[in-house]
Amino acid sequence: MVVSDRYMDCIAGLIPASSNNAAELRTAPSGGVLNPLAGIKIMSKNYNGALLLYSIFSTEGDNGSELKNIIAHIDYINHAVITFKEFTDGINYLLRNGLVEEKNKKYFTDKRYKEWYENEYKNRKRIYFAKVVEQTSKYLNTALRNNNIENIRTEINETYFENSIKEYIK
Repeated sequence: MVVSDRYMDCIAGLIPASSNNAAELRTAPSGGVLNPLAGIKIMSKNYNGALLLYSIFSTEGDNGSELKNIIAHIDYINHAVITFKEFTDGINYLLRNGLVEEKNKKYFTDKRYKEWYENEYKNRKRIYFAKVVEQTSKYLNTALRNNNIENIRTEINETYFENSIKEYIK
């Protein structure tokens, strides 16, 4: 199971470190506290980037991908609305590495990803979203240009992002 930092914060708040209440803490046979987060993988920058890249690609069309469509696609795959921080961290990561281009608050995937996706999935009858995101994450490990230029950032601000979420939820 993959979860975001937001979810991790919620879980961490459910089990206070200072609690001695047996109902709040599960103990291991050795007497230690069991890790309530065992088996949960935190959403890494690479996974987040893969999820964004695949969502942009899937919703792109000829005129680029709009933010509300990216948010909707991620929600459909991940069953959670991406946060502004998750979005900006991921999109800036993709922009700095030349995998996505931004024009007038619309996003376009790089030609290399489109070619990779076509080669990877052209003869498949069924495509599983989770598998595509996992494979895209592996693709990112090989495709990064290491152009990690700090001054390349998305033009999307938090207000525009929140308005896009409201528009998607309507």
